[in-house]
Amino acid sequence: MVTREELLVAYDTRLRARVPDRLPAGVEVEHDGPLVRLLGLPSGGFVGYRDLAGLDGPELDALIARQVAAFAERGERFEWKLHGHDRPRDLPHRLRAAGFVAEAAETVMIGQVDAVGGPLTLGGELVLRGVVSLTASERRTAEMAAEGLTNREIAQALFVTEKTVEGHLGHAYRKLDIGSRSELPKALIRQPEPAPA
Repeated sequence: MVTREELLVAYDTRLRARVPDRLPAGVEVEHDGPLVRLLGLPSGGFVGYRDLAGLDGPELDALIARQVAAFAERGERFEWKLHGHDRPRDLPHRLRAAGFVAEAAETVMIGQVDAVGGPLTLGGELVLRGVVSLTASERRTAEMAAEGLTNREIAQALFVTEKTVEGHLGHAYRKLDIGSRSELPKALIRQPEPAPA
């Protein structure tokens, strides 16, 4: 059986601080120590990292301050996604001290697919969102849409019908849990590349 620690390492390694090979036009990637900054996204920037490489105290405060300054210089909003297993333990306090405001908590459930015995029933305000990778066709279509191509242009470039493009985009929106084309650039950055066939 896979341990909790092994699952967290797999999650951190495969999904966090990953920069796709292709980025939408205008998106810039900068590195600052263990952090990856994504700037120029229509819906705001993003700071990603696998871990903070043991930074703590004044060094960590300086790293946080540099991110705030980098995005402020561009007049750009940004998100610092904090995970419950991030270290040091006082990171949430340090982020609040730097002016960050916590959003509603989210839960990521990771585990082996074959261990799920059936549908999960949730109550209250809990929402279950499946983590489903896009197919190669959905990803290619979504990337082209994120770059600003129209459905007609995408259809012509891929030698498919506009109806096929609409279908791929609809599937991508559902899988990425987004509601519009303008959200694609940020959503695509957070998704893993599809496994080779």
